[in-house]
This record gives sequence, structure tokens and C-alpha cells, in this order.
Amino acid sequence: MDLKIKISTKKIFNILYLFILIINIIALLWIFNFSRKYIYGSIVVDQNFLQSQTIKPGSDLDMEKFNEIVQGIENKQQKRNTDNIKNVFN
Repeated sequence: MDLKIKISTKKIFNILYLFILIINIIALLWIFNFSRKYIYGSIVVDQNFLQSQTIKPGSDLDMEKFNEIVQGIENKQQKRNTDNIKNVFN
């Protein structure tokens, strides 16, 4: 079986052109992903951090409700007498 492949310079340039085009598309997609993840993503995180710093923590907290909850927790805790516990370090 004789296989004769005719390769012309036009076919070589067409294949090389397609190969370079595919490599460029892959490189552009990788650069886009990289910049979106590491450059623009960090900018968004920094913006969110700066915005969170301008909001005062606890400004939307209802202090009456908070104090009521803390008082309820303190009432539920057991009051223990620790005077009769032996100190092991003495």
C-alpha cells in the first residue's frame, strides 16, 4: 500500500495559521480568567472591605433586645459556690 500525501506550502500555512489562532484564543481566555480572578476580584474584595469599615458595627443593633437576651442567658446560668473547692496549687 503506497501512501502518497501531497503537502503544499498553502496547506502548511493554513494549518499553521489555524494552530496559531487556536493558541492565541486559549492565551486570551487564560489572561481574561487570570485578570478577572486575581486583579478584578481583589479590587472587589477591597471595595467591600472599605465599605464595611464605613458602617459602624452595631449601628443596626437593638440594644434593648440585646440586653434582654444577655440578661436571660445570665439568669439561666447556674450560680455556683466556689468557696469549698480545694485549690490544687496551694
